[in-house]
Amino acid sequence: MNDIQGVLFDADGTLIDTYDIILTSMRYAVNDVLGCALDDAELMAGVGTPLYDQMLHFTGGDAARATEITQIYRDHNDGVHDARIRAFGDTKAALERFQAAGIPMIVYNVTLAGLVSYEMLLRLGRIEGVEGIKYTSSTVFDIFRIKEALGQDFAVYSGSDELAVSGLAFGADGIIGSTYNVLTPLFLKLNAQMAAGDVIAARETQKIANKLIFALLDMGIILVAFFIIGVPYPLPIALLLAFLDFIPFFGAGTVLVPWGLICMAIGLFDMGLKLLLLYGILYIIRRIFEP
Repeated sequence: MNDIQGVLFDADGTLIDTYDIILTSMRYAVNDVLGCALDDAELMAGVGTPLYDQMLHFTGGDAARATEITQIYRDHNDGVHDARIRAFGDTKAALERFQAAGIPMIVYNVTLAGLVSYEMLLRLGRIEGVEGIKYTSSTVFDIFRIKEALGQDFAVYSGSDELAVSGLAFGADGIIGSTYNVLTPLFLKLNAQMAAGDVIAARETQKIANKLIFALLDMGIILVAFFIIGVPYPLPIALLLAFLDFIPFFGAGTVLVPWGLICMAIGLFDMGLKLLLLYGILYIIRRIFEP
């Protein structure tokens, strides 16, 4: 067996327990401010999906209100986070064992979920033996800030697949992403282009990768929705709609919207409404995740 060269930790759920922090902010934003009366299980049922999507569900599809409640949650979370955060049992002892063995550690951070504040990120980075962080956020400028605060030798890996070029341009030492196992050649090419200083070529590679990422995302959502709605032949239709994303001026909406309207016109109101709702969900997700 090869010697261990380093250990990669996911901060939330592995090193630190943020369940109570998330629940506290959920209670405040959804129950106290929004005026719902949901139990803890209902409040936490969607945790792990994008925060805005959770709030969109709680507001009954009101996009403006969901945006407002999302920010209220984030502001509350920032205010209580550091005071309420706690480590899992034996976390300190485990980290000390890695330190004693001289094994470098890298800590994950998924700020898109609104779980780890920037200040807490710096505190994690200053732990002896932690030599790097995976930073997943649309605020790639923070990569530069982290390097300035913790030193240029501190490794920062950009974790936003659709912003790989931006992350590397702002000083990331590398990229770690969830789609790289599927789109490996593209991201190896992109990384090599950035290393060679060919930003224009890397940007074009990023555009291709992003089209594939969003096509995969659309296909997955459409496929699940079709199974729930009861659309016949869900897989081939989902593949077709995902393919339309690659055609200029086309997309899933060019099929879903007319299909939904036709269904409503011929009396299939429930089916038509669900198809239009599916398009609305796809549109909102695109607006959230597209750089």
